[in-house]
Amino acid sequence: MRLDFGSRFGKLDPNQLRNVPARVLDDAQRRAHAVRHDLYTRRQTSRVRLWSLSTDALEKAHDALNHAPNALSPVTGRLGRAVGEQLETITRPPIDGYDDLNVKQVSDAVEGLDLVSLERVVRYEQAHKDRVTVYRAVDREKARLMAEPTQA
Repeated sequence: MRLDFGSRFGKLDPNQLRNVPARVLDDAQRRAHAVRHDLYTRRQTSRVRLWSLSTDALEKAHDALNHAPNALSPVTGRLGRAVGEQLETITRPPIDGYDDLNVKQVSDAVEGLDLVSLERVVRYEQAHKDRVTVYRAVDREKARLMAEPTQA
């Protein structure tokens, strides 16, 4: 029995057939790239959520310990200091000498930071200098991090 593909698919061009494996490989690489990027962005946003939850929990604990009755002060004092130190540690900007930097220096320094570090910069700015230009630099870096990279 002879199969007649010509009647079913039309005339098959040998040049097109030669390109099929390359097209299939390109498509598979594009899809794999998209999946890798999706996993990357999910991992980064999950890290930010975890950091935010940790920060919120420490803030609430710190506030509760600071408002505890005086009779509990031998315990709450030490615990409050420990919680405060941990809160300061996870919210401190990840840039050495941050308080002494001007807007241009901070804008340059945020390049290359991960999303959690960028959130730390934003939080610190909100509590201290509140510089709009720094927020813009952070937003640009966040957009760069979350943008799908071009394939090489």
